[in-house]
Amino acid sequence: MRSLRANIVAAIEKHCSEGASGRLIGADEAADDILDAIPDPGENARLASFAREIISYIFDGTDADCLSIQALALHYGLLERTLYDPKVHGPSFAEPGAEWFEYTGTLKLARTTTEA
Repeated sequence: MRSLRANIVAAIEKHCSEGASGRLIGADEAADDILDAIPDPGENARLASFAREIISYIFDGTDADCLSIQALALHYGLLERTLYDPKVHGPSFAEPGAEWFEYTGTLKLARTTTEA
């Protein structure tokens, strides 16, 4: 898992890159993102519970399909439902106003090797 410092650096880098694109970044918005980079005390517990439940599929001899994973991530607060907006979320196969899922907390700031 990313360190607190890495999360704060990611939040600052986000604002630096948005500022470089010509978008003005307010101090309040930047402060909010930096504070959001600090995980809440229950986040590690939710991540651990999610991981434990997914791993239990192995012991039960069952598969975790995409809907099961999505339902568990929602249950543990790792994903949140919203509506798709191409101006906010970028291009997608989804229609504007369709159900859309976003990462929450630290997962929102973390990047995978395929996203970097």
